[in-house]
Amino acid sequence: AAEFANRVNSTLSMMVKQVHRYWGDVLMFAGDALICVFEEKDDEEDVKDESTGELLISLERKTKKRVKDCCLSVLGKLASDQEFSIHGGSAHGMIRCFFLGTLSKKPGNCAFVVSGHPLKQTGNLLNKAGQGEVYVDGEQLPITEQEGILFLAEKANNGTDEDEEVVRNHVSPRDSALLSEAETSVDAVGGFGVNAYARAFLGTLAARRLDQGSQNAMSMLLNELRPVAIVFVGLHDLDDIDPRDSSLLQLMNEAFKILSRITHSCNGAVRDMLFDDKGCVFISVFGAHSHEVNPCFDATVSAMRMENALKDLTLNRFSLGVSFGECFCGDVGPETRSDYVVMGPEVNMAARL
Repeated sequence: AAEFANRVNSTLSMMVKQVHRYWGDVLMFAGDALICVFEEKDDEEDVKDESTGELLISLERKTKKRVKDCCLSVLGKLASDQEFSIHGGSAHGMIRCFFLGTLSKKPGNCAFVVSGHPLKQTGNLLNKAGQGEVYVDGEQLPITEQEGILFLAEKANNGTDEDEEVVRNHVSPRDSALLSEAETSVDAVGGFGVNAYARAFLGTLAARRLDQGSQNAMSMLLNELRPVAIVFVGLHDLDDIDPRDSSLLQLMNEAFKILSRITHSCNGAVRDMLFDDKGCVFISVFGAHSHEVNPCFDATVSAMRMENALKDLTLNRFSLGVSFGECFCGDVGPETRSDYVVMGPEVNMAARL
């Protein structure tokens, strides 16, 4: 498990750094995948289409080129890897952002969720892509590893260092004068000073990883293969949520809070609430943070309680899948953007169920 963790961590860390280099952000680690967002930004530099020599004027076309260059860079760097290869998809469009849960200092109480057509389209393109390919929305043919190798070679010939430190991707801080004292209070999380309430957005697995010193040795979150149970909940009534529909937004928020509460009461951890090509999905994990529980029993009881709770919320279209097996559990990603992940065939099985 340690060797596998090092290989996965090295690959994902490289991908995260390249995303940051091209002004993107990693929205989440979804098992063995990265979901990234590239906001439309203008560096006021003239950018040309390398295939036509045409000057790109619109922010949309500049952003699409940044995304394509990022994909080429990653494909080129992984082309020589005999163990790992990637496939992916990329789509452009408007997204919707939601904050769910109740603000507190307790991990797992809040979630930042992004939805919209680009996420669904990206998932469809991902399923279409073969090994070592990335499909970009609007283009007939995929980007390939060979194109990535040529891209990096051209960069090298032009004297561009692909591994130089990323310095341009920054976030402007909020005006502290607009924040109350409670909002600006700082706690130490993993050696970093962060907003005291930001911990609520930290997944329960990652939070327990940071607090592992206070747990007994058998419960520490290590990079290892361990038996875990996964529960996937498909909330199909929320698949195409309209941000202007306040009643539906409130329903989604209530669903998240109830599902999270049930997960925690059954010794589980909230992994994600996200929108992808499958729609709105809530994911919880059992047995990934402790050897002292029965993950099969806990996951089954949790799923039954979730079913009853969703019926009480008058959600008519939902589905649940539960699976159990040995999965890789561990930290991945660089210090600037890392997460505690659970990946393996059983995670995919729960999603299919």
